[in-house]
Amino acid sequence: SQGEEEEEGEEDEEGVEYEEGNTEGEKARNRDGAGGGNDKGDDTKLASVHNAKVVAGSELPYVFACPANSAELHKLLLLGGTSVERQAELLHRLIANFHVKLQEGNREKLSLIGSMLVDRLCHLGMTAGECLLETTPITAAIYSITQQLPLAMSTAIQQRLQKARAAWVRRVRASSSAASDTTARHQRHVPLPMSTLVLVALITQLYSLSDFRHEVLTPCLLFVGEVLQQRSLPHSQPTLTRCLFLCCCAHRLTASARRWMPELSNTLLALLRELVRGLRSSQCGNSASGLYRLHAAADANAEPCPLHFASMVGCEGDEEEANAHFGFGDWSRANRTEASGSEGVRGEGALLDEAAATYTLVAATCKTYHSLPSFSELFVPHFAVLRSAPESALPSSLRRLHSATSMALDQALQRARATRLPLRLQRVAPVPLRQFNPSFTTDFEPGRSVDPDKERAAHQRLQRQFKKERKGAIRELRKDATFLATERQRQRQQTSNYLEERGKRALSIMQEQEHSWKSQKKESRKQAKLL
Repeated sequence: SQGEEEEEGEEDEEGVEYEEGNTEGEKARNRDGAGGGNDKGDDTKLASVHNAKVVAGSELPYVFACPANSAELHKLLLLGGTSVERQAELLHRLIANFHVKLQEGNREKLSLIGSMLVDRLCHLGMTAGECLLETTPITAAIYSITQQLPLAMSTAIQQRLQKARAAWVRRVRASSSAASDTTARHQRHVPLPMSTLVLVALITQLYSLSDFRHEVLTPCLLFVGEVLQQRSLPHSQPTLTRCLFLCCCAHRLTASARRWMPELSNTLLALLRELVRGLRSSQCGNSASGLYRLHAAADANAEPCPLHFASMVGCEGDEEEANAHFGFGDWSRANRTEASGSEGVRGEGALLDEAAATYTLVAATCKTYHSLPSFSELFVPHFAVLRSAPESALPSSLRRLHSATSMALDQALQRARATRLPLRLQRVAPVPLRQFNPSFTTDFEPGRSVDPDKERAAHQRLQRQFKKERKGAIRELRKDATFLATERQRQRQQTSNYLEERGKRALSIMQEQEHSWKSQKKESRKQAKLL
């Protein structure tokens, strides 16, 4: 269809942007030599990235040059071949070679390696086949780099998440502008590209999901909710699988903290209604229609399989071309079709795995939010849809899963209603009024205790005696302290008066001596004048 061709073209454009983005700024990123902390010559300490054609069984080198762009990183990863163990060992040695504690410049190099690994992981999400096996060691390497450089990696992931959201918003606006006025109410569902789904899945594995606010998880959760709140449903098998994968990511983001996400609940409810609508259509004898096209007779011997990541890659109605292009076949569906023996009845649109994944998601959300006070109001619509589904139109495997999910949801609703307490106006017990009636004791004696327990009465008597003696001792000590303070003050006053009197007496003697000396001097001057 035209919409699927547009989606495939957009994914191809994303791949082109990825290759072009890797070559941008390569001259500024190039570094001479490796930052592994070895000071030997360049000819002995580095393994050239260009000599990547190595035998698969050969020993991996321990020292590498820092890749400056995605092309050099790709050549370096070719040393590991197709073995997951060799890829993991190669990335482990690369990260250890540029550890941040070895040199100060390794921080920028390791940040560059982490950014290129994130880009490569997103690029691998748009492929299928053996290339998907490379995602496991790359994810472990990104996690190791994130532990060393949390701020740099968070900034890099934030930037890629913002670009992915901007690209998705442009696609939504383009889809809404292309729709006519008559079809404006039924705007087509715009799924996320594979690279963005890989980025969201990576975020759920790198950070703690129980944080209340996080610089990466919070924008990611808002973005996922914005995608899930679209009114229209997926229109093909790949878009449905992507929607279910995004629902799984949303449940993983909210399950640890039990954070309620209304977009997830509404999406699952809409998918359940679409599933029931298809079942009713098939029960009435009509041809399979709708998003979920299931046949009880055709899928009698089929068993649902877990959805794999490669099932999201491809185009609707062109599965053979997709398998030939990516080199990966949907062997699980092929085996089920051969086992059922009714390929013509099943048709190519039977989605048994997606229906099983929908039931599993509903059961998982029920188990996560069963302790909410409003659980009954939130999941009654889901239970009503499950109860209205015609079980006879379901395959036997889905019939068991449908019964288990419906029973679990019914039991959870019953427990929620049983544990709910009614509201009360005043839940505090009334306070009794104080009684001021005096109490009299006819045989009261001041020195006798009325306590019937003799030991307790004796203990109380000793306590009163101890308290009395203690007060007397404190009183006597206070009197002694007052007397000592008075005596010290009296002695200090006597000493001060004695010193003051002695000083005054000495001063008067000096004044008398000076007066007699001045008088004699005056008399001697008078006698000198007479002579």
